[in-house]
Amino acid sequence: MKTGAEGTRDQVAKVLQSETLRSSEVLRRLLKFLAEKSLSDEADQLKEYTIGVDALGKPEGYDPRQDSGVRIQVGRLRQKLAEYYRTEGKDDALVLEVPKGHFRIDWRDRSMQASAESGVGESGPSGAAAAGSQLRRLVRILAVALGVAVLWGTYCTVRLWREAPIPKPTTAVLPPEIEELWHPVLSSSRPLIISASASLFVGMQGVGLYREPGLNRWEDVLTSPRVGSVRRLLDNPSILPIYYYTGYGNMTAAFRLGQLLGWGRPNTSMARSDLLTWQQVVDSNVIFLGPSRLNAEQLRSVPLELQYDLDDTGVRNRRPSQGEPAHLADNYASIREFGPGTTGDSGEVYALVTHGPGPLGTGDIECFNSNHNPGTMGAVLAFTTPELARMLVAKLRKPDGRLPPYYQILLSVKFKDTVPTGITYVTHCELHTEGHDAKRTR
Repeated sequence: MKTGAEGTRDQVAKVLQSETLRSSEVLRRLLKFLAEKSLSDEADQLKEYTIGVDALGKPEGYDPRQDSGVRIQVGRLRQKLAEYYRTEGKDDALVLEVPKGHFRIDWRDRSMQASAESGVGESGPSGAAAAGSQLRRLVRILAVALGVAVLWGTYCTVRLWREAPIPKPTTAVLPPEIEELWHPVLSSSRPLIISASASLFVGMQGVGLYREPGLNRWEDVLTSPRVGSVRRLLDNPSILPIYYYTGYGNMTAAFRLGQLLGWGRPNTSMARSDLLTWQQVVDSNVIFLGPSRLNAEQLRSVPLELQYDLDDTGVRNRRPSQGEPAHLADNYASIREFGPGTTGDSGEVYALVTHGPGPLGTGDIECFNSNHNPGTMGAVLAFTTPELARMLVAKLRKPDGRLPPYYQILLSVKFKDTVPTGITYVTHCELHTEGHDAKRTR
C-alpha cells in the first residue's frame, strides 16, 4: 500500500470514482478541493467564504451568514464518506474523514487502528494497580473536562441562537442539482412571489364569458372591433373584466413550486398576475407562470437583451444565426384546425424559461412561459425533477464550472390529454446586460 501524500491522493481518487459520489458533482468538487488544501497544510486556514466561491461556484460577495450552503454540503460530504466506508470502501486500508466543526480532510490507517485496539487489555497482573490508578485519574480529568464542555456548549448555543442566521430547511432536503438551479432564490432573504397568469375574459351581462386571445388589457377590449361585433350581435349587453380563471397546468406548476420552494420560507406567497404591483416586483423575487403576454411589461423591464420570446403561435428568435430558424411553431390541434376529434389536448409545444434580474438590476425574476398549459407544467417539471435538472445543469455549466447568472432555456414539451409526456432540451443562451450579445449554446 502506498503511504504518505501519494497514498492519500490515490484514496481520494478512488472515493471520487465510487458509486457513492458518482451522481453528486458538487460533493466530488468539494472533496477534491478540501483534500488538496489538507495535503498542502492549508485547510486550517480555510474560510467558509473561500470554499463557497472556489469549490462550490458561489458568486463573489455572497454572505455565508445568509447562505448556509457550505456547511450543508460539508455535512453531506461527511455523511457520504461514512456511507462509502460502510459499503464500497469497507475493506480500504486508508480511511478519509471530515471532522465535525472543521473544513479539512483527515486520513488514518485502518490496520494501525485495528492493531492498537487489539492491544488493549494485554497487560498482566503486575500492571493492574498502576492501571487502576491511571483509570481513576483519567475519570477525574474527564469529569472536569465534561463540566467545562457543558458550560462552553451552553454559552455557544445561546450565542448562535442570538446571532447566527437560521439555515433554510429547504436547501437541506433538495438534491444538489436542483439546489444549484434554484440557488439565487433559495439563498436570498427577499420575499418570494409565485405569480400564476390569469387571462382576461369579457363578462357580458345576461350572456356569459367571452375570450379573445390577443386581448390582455381592458383598454384593448374596449376598442376591439371583434368585441364590438359580438356585442352588436347580442344587442349590446353590458360588459366587465373577469380574471377568475387560470389554466390547470399553471396551478399544478404553482403547487409543485410551492412544495419545493415554499417549505420553511414564511415570506413565500402567491399573487394573481393582474394584481401583482410594480412595488412587489421591485422588492421581491418573482416566478411567473403562463403565457409571456400576460407578464410582458415585467419582462420588458428586465435590464437584459432577450434572445427569445413567445408570440401567439410559438417562439420567435430575435437574432437568428446563419442556418437557425427565426420562428419555431407550436404544434397542437387547436392551433392547426378545429373539427371532429380535435380537442387540443395532445401535441407538442415550446416552453421558454428566462432567468434575469429585477427591474432595478436587483433580485431575481424566473419566467416559465408557454402558450399552452402543458408547456408551462413541463418547464417547471424540468426544474424540479432531479434527472431533468441534472441534464439542464450539465448544459448550462460554463467551462469554469459555474452556471451563468442570467439565461434563457428553450424546451420542447410533448403532451397527451394535457399531461406532459416528454421534455426535450432544444437550446439555451447566456444573457448579458444591454449592449452585450447573448451567447448561445446548443
